[in-house]
Amino acid sequence: MTPSQSDRNVLFGILALIGLAALSAVVSNLNQRLNSANATITARNDELRQTNEQLIAANTTIRDQNSAITAKNEELHSTNEQLAAARTDAELQRNEAERNAAVAREQSQLALESLETVIFDIQRKLDNVPGAADLQRALLQTAIARLQEVSDQFALRGAIDRTTYVALCDLGDIFLRIGTDGRTGFQPGPLGRQDGLDTHPDADGPLAAARKVYQQAFDIAQKLAAVDAQAQRDLSVSYEKLGDVSLQAGQVTEALQQYQKALEIRQKLAAAAPSDTQAQNDRSIALERLADVSIQSGKLAEARDYLDRKLAIDRLLVNLEPRNSRFQRDLSVSYNKLGDVSLQAGNVTEALGHYQKMHENNQDLAAADPTDAQAQRDLSISYAKLGDVSLQAGQVTESLGYYQKGLEISQKLATTDPSDAQAQLDLYVSYRKVGHVQQKQKQYEQAIESFGRGLSLLKVLKEQNRLVPANEKWIGIVERDITRCRALIEESKPDKL
Repeated sequence: MTPSQSDRNVLFGILALIGLAALSAVVSNLNQRLNSANATITARNDELRQTNEQLIAANTTIRDQNSAITAKNEELHSTNEQLAAARTDAELQRNEAERNAAVAREQSQLALESLETVIFDIQRKLDNVPGAADLQRALLQTAIARLQEVSDQFALRGAIDRTTYVALCDLGDIFLRIGTDGRTGFQPGPLGRQDGLDTHPDADGPLAAARKVYQQAFDIAQKLAAVDAQAQRDLSVSYEKLGDVSLQAGQVTEALQQYQKALEIRQKLAAAAPSDTQAQNDRSIALERLADVSIQSGKLAEARDYLDRKLAIDRLLVNLEPRNSRFQRDLSVSYNKLGDVSLQAGNVTEALGHYQKMHENNQDLAAADPTDAQAQRDLSISYAKLGDVSLQAGQVTESLGYYQKGLEISQKLATTDPSDAQAQLDLYVSYRKVGHVQQKQKQYEQAIESFGRGLSLLKVLKEQNRLVPANEKWIGIVERDITRCRALIEESKPDKL
């Protein structure tokens, strides 16, 4: 049966409704998805907005911080400019002060050198001028008076600075040298008392003047050391110089105390700087001073202890600076003094060991610089010491060999510089040592010849006024040696037997 038109219309209507319902469902689904997407977008927009707000806030903070940093940089730049200007002013002032101090130091040194020339160099040039003794005394008294004026000027200044300290030390050194130089008329007596003007430690003479000036320097060093650790060394030097003048004045106990104070300071400085060679060498010097005082006092055990400690330091210094000839020489001095102490204590074998080490060291120094007169003289002394200890051990032939080698060196030095009075005296000593051994070997003619050459040297020095009064007695001693040898020759003649 064929559907009627109305049925078809109903069918189409139903189908249309179904299609609309399906389309409506699709549209509804699409709307839901759009709404969800819009919600997501809205949420993302909110997040972006919040992020943008945070970025804006951060940018604002950074801008503010940059502004603050810029302001600080400008402030620091201004401060640096001010500091640079202040530092420049301070450096200029310090440089000016240093220049002024250097000028003052140079002027003081020039004045002291001029006076030292008058006191020592001109005095020696007048030695050979007949009738110049009165002129020498007048020049000496004038120079001493001028030195005392310089000392008084420093005292009036009252300056507390290192320049003044050093100048006072230099001034004291000159006074001390006057007091210990035999040709200035102030030669210390056997007990440390002074001949001439300085008849006792408190006399108005060179040693008293040296003590006064060293005390002024000490007072300055003490004040500087209270505020400056670097000034501690200067303070130790002041104690040492006061000890030197006390020792020359015969005040052994006082000298010992002052040297001990110097050592205490130097031990602290050396402990604080174990690799500082200057600090270690200063300690070595202080120990040597204490050893010398102990030897003079007859305290050989104490002297040995000080010298053992000094030797350890000197070895350390040589290891630190093997090419330093001064440290090498200090090592030789330690061996020499240890040998002397051992010999005084009656330990001949031990003394020989020390002298041999000294000799080996001196040989190296003399070979390193054959033109060094001091090194050559040290070598001649070590030969003499080996001769002394060999002679004491009864090894007469060996001692003569050592003495003759020392004599050869002394002859070269005396010939090289005839004006060197010390070299002439060294040559006299060498001749006398050789003569004594020849006398022991009953070689009386040879001994007389050796003694005679030594005697001739002494007489020439005396004629030239270059033999200090204390040593003039050597002339009589050598003359008696010659007389004794002549008597022995007479006794050994067949008709006298």
